[in-house]
Amino acid sequence: MINHRTALFASAGTLPALPQIERISREVVDTAAYRHRLPRPGPSYAAIQITLGGRGALWHPDGRIEAIPRGRALCLLTGRSHFTYGLPDNATEPWDFVFVQIFGSAAISVLAELVARTSPVLRLDPEHPLVTDLVHRLPARGSRVTLIPAGENAALAMSIIGGLVDQQRDAAAGEDHLPLAAMELLRTRLADPPSIAAVAAKLGVSREHLTRAFTVSCGESPARWLRHQRLFEADRLVREGAAPIAEIARNCGFATASHFIHSFRKQYGQTPIEHRRRHASAGGR
Repeated sequence: MINHRTALFASAGTLPALPQIERISREVVDTAAYRHRLPRPGPSYAAIQITLGGRGALWHPDGRIEAIPRGRALCLLTGRSHFTYGLPDNATEPWDFVFVQIFGSAAISVLAELVARTSPVLRLDPEHPLVTDLVHRLPARGSRVTLIPAGENAALAMSIIGGLVDQQRDAAAGEDHLPLAAMELLRTRLADPPSIAAVAAKLGVSREHLTRAFTVSCGESPARWLRHQRLFEADRLVREGAAPIAEIARNCGFATASHFIHSFRKQYGQTPIEHRRRHASAGGR
């Protein structure tokens, strides 16, 4: 069953690029039949669903399922996103959320950039003033049409977008420790590094969350950073010692010597033996 209260907004004199809210509703769904697939035909708009209770789910194209619990908002672009969302099969309580429908090419562009940098599942405190304001705009029951000037509508739409942007920034600022903690866990076990998922679990976050925070802070994913660290350590061992190449490969976490040699050549432009000879020759001059 789907219960909802809806506020419809009508504005005159709007422009194609101008952000415009057309619908705000509060919906409570309790059936797994509530499931939608994107992209959707018709005019493109941004669909924002702010969880107030229970949880929804987002099915990624690669098969991953991401939860949308209280404290998260789902942001999808109907003409661009390729996801399925709805109530998960194992839900034990209804999904209670505020839905916001925003049109306008400027709004869609900003939200597309935000989602590309973070995730379609964004942080948003349900006690945030913007959420409270949205709920207060709803009728006590049923539907209501509200006439609102286009400029006022655009300001309201941008306040929602700005709130989403600020919540992601504040969350990122509070998580600067994650990349450093992940580096420490990975660096101390180069020979047999834990998986990124295992590191994330140890730090109390999801693999996707850690990867996003790490990439924002360091400019590369934790998996790529780990490959570079293994090669940096291999370079040191090749240059400074006489250990066999196969031993260096094992100590730096490479499954085989051939894989190590291939990766080393790709990084440094020569094989480990060539690299060692070159540095030995340079040191003898």
